[in-house]
Amino acid sequence: MCCFAGHVSDVSATDIFARVDGERQYVAYQMSFSSNKQTAMILPIPVVHNAADDAVEFLALDDCPYFLHDLAHHFDVLRSSLKLLRAMGVRTSLQVQRGC
Repeated sequence: MCCFAGHVSDVSATDIFARVDGERQYVAYQMSFSSNKQTAMILPIPVVHNAADDAVEFLALDDCPYFLHDLAHHFDVLRSSLKLLRAMGVRTSLQVQRGC
C-alpha cells in the first residue's frame, strides 16, 4: 500500500498486481485519491539491499488506462472456466504428494 507526503481526504479503488519473473519483479498499482493540496504518493517497493539507483524501472501505463481492469476480467474468465470444469467432474487441482 502507498502513503502520502501530505494530507489526502480520500483514497479508494486500489488495485495491485505483482509477479516475479526470474530476476525481475513487476508491480502495477492504481488507485484514486483526492486532496486539496499537491502531495506526493510514496509506494514502498522491495529491492535488494544496496541496489543501484537504476535497479528500479518505472513504466507509464497512460496508453493502457484499463490494464488492471482487463487483467481482473481475464482472472474472472479463468475462475469461471475452472468452476465449469469442476461442475463437469474434471479435476482442476493437483494432488499434493507427501514426502518422507
